[in-house]
Amino acid sequence: MIDHKPLEIFDIILLTNKNKLVEFTNNNDEFYLEDIIVEDDILKLNVSYSGGCKKHQFILIEKKNLQRSKNVYEIHLQLLHNSNKDNCKKIVTEELFFNLLPLKTKFQKENINQKDINLILIINNITINYN
Repeated sequence: MIDHKPLEIFDIILLTNKNKLVEFTNNNDEFYLEDIIVEDDILKLNVSYSGGCKKHQFILIEKKNLQRSKNVYEIHLQLLHNSNKDNCKKIVTEELFFNLLPLKTKFQKENINQKDINLILIINNITINYN
């Protein structure tokens, strides 16, 4: 359960809008994805990384999607990290929040006749269901 209101909720970069990737194309710095929670169309990711001296940036992009059955879609997402060349060694833990509603809406529009759409999210090789 998300126990507090997120400070900032980011959008997922969908396949149709990849022009925001410029600053991340050559930088995907190391991080650890500690936990994934989906609640009320919000994806919460707990990450940790070394740094502490500069502002780090994360984006979540839609890599590909596959239709498994009539109303079940497998969506591959990738979380990318730009450390901005932060060489500090402190272990930083951060909560990231992403709005899943545009992703859900995209598949609902493509399947107007389907009442329930089940999305299987695969985020950096970790699987979670989202209905």
